[in-house]
Amino acid sequence: MGKFLKFIILFIVLIFGMQFCIQADMGVPSINKYTAKVTNPDGASYKSDAQGMTGKLEYGDEIEVEFDYQDNAGIRYAAFKMDEDKYAYSYVNIDDIEPVEEMYVSDKLNLDKKIDRVVIAENGIKIHKGPAYDYETLDIVIPYGTEIECYQEKNSTENPWFYVSYNGTEGWVCELNSLGTYVEGEYVLARDTDLYMLNEKNEYNILDNVKANTVIKNPILTDPWSQSYLIKYNDKWGYIEDRAFIEEIIEANVYKTTKDVKIYHSSSVDIEKTEEIAEIPKGTEYVIKYMDFYGMCSFISVNGNQGWIYENDYGEKIENIDVSKYETPTFENFTVCETPKLEKKDSNENDEKVENNVTNEYNMTIEKVNNYEKNDITPNQIITFGVVGAIVISLTCVVTIILINKTTKKDKNVNKEKSEETKKEEK
Repeated sequence: MGKFLKFIILFIVLIFGMQFCIQADMGVPSINKYTAKVTNPDGASYKSDAQGMTGKLEYGDEIEVEFDYQDNAGIRYAAFKMDEDKYAYSYVNIDDIEPVEEMYVSDKLNLDKKIDRVVIAENGIKIHKGPAYDYETLDIVIPYGTEIECYQEKNSTENPWFYVSYNGTEGWVCELNSLGTYVEGEYVLARDTDLYMLNEKNEYNILDNVKANTVIKNPILTDPWSQSYLIKYNDKWGYIEDRAFIEEIIEANVYKTTKDVKIYHSSSVDIEKTEEIAEIPKGTEYVIKYMDFYGMCSFISVNGNQGWIYENDYGEKIENIDVSKYETPTFENFTVCETPKLEKKDSNENDEKVENNVTNEYNMTIEKVNNYEKNDITPNQIITFGVVGAIVISLTCVVTIILINKTTKKDKNVNKEKSEETKKEEK
């Protein structure tokens, strides 16, 4: 009975040990199921468990990978099942395929708030599978001038990524230097300002100079980070900074000059270098209703003369007085520059520069949804698994044999003692 028990225990240990060694030889398979597509332009050859059958997958074919492993030669394979044979595995070289990234699905989208945008990137904008540039891009480009409906995640107004749907394709786009908003209204330039475009190196390329006192009508507001407007001036499309606009203050106030004050043509950091329009005497009362972006100058109108005065020349503020009886500036005789709607262009899907001019600091990465995780196993690790497996099996066998021998000796001693006691009783 002892020998038979030893044989049974050793047989069980060897069975489990063989499984361990086989698993080590396979490089410890990764049991992470995922969808993959063939990325090798020449296709991907595979072999099957079913009677050694072989075949070839074409470029772009998708397969459902059950697991992947690396053999003793260091070659990594992905195991999948063909539709016609649901019981046998087929194996393809993992270098010939790539995992298909899952679309990032957010449950925080504010679907009640539609955001209208227009594509202002000259080469169009690509759709991503998630709200970050390291997500895979889809094989579709939204052309320049296309008006799209966007949705944003709740409580994420500072996130430049929007969820869109274009021609049946859904995904994520980044508005930075790529999307704009048509704005209805008029904006007056307080000073001469450059009309510019950005080149591929994110450098300014000056196209023209837009003169002070120009009324910019219906410009295209770019993203909040750029703080600029896209306009068409002298048949040139370009950007101007929003800092160049006149700003209307919340509450107009009346001031009285305490000295003779000069009025200038435009606002400037060094205002006295601009053209002088007129001079108003000491004690003149006037209204301040408009200022420049920096609050250093005010646009006023006195006796039909409209222009800018420096903040040091404002004089004293008059309290509790009716502002409506004073003269205020008008912009009726200013040059008007109206921005037309963008003309839609054909997209070039092979252009790799569709999202240039975007700096890394705005590349806001949200946690990715990707169920694929590679386990890179080297041949040395495979050998290590095999050696460890052999040592574990050997030690298990030795310990098992020692325990069995101890148990057998103990049983013999017990039987011997019982035999001696029986003999004594018989005597």
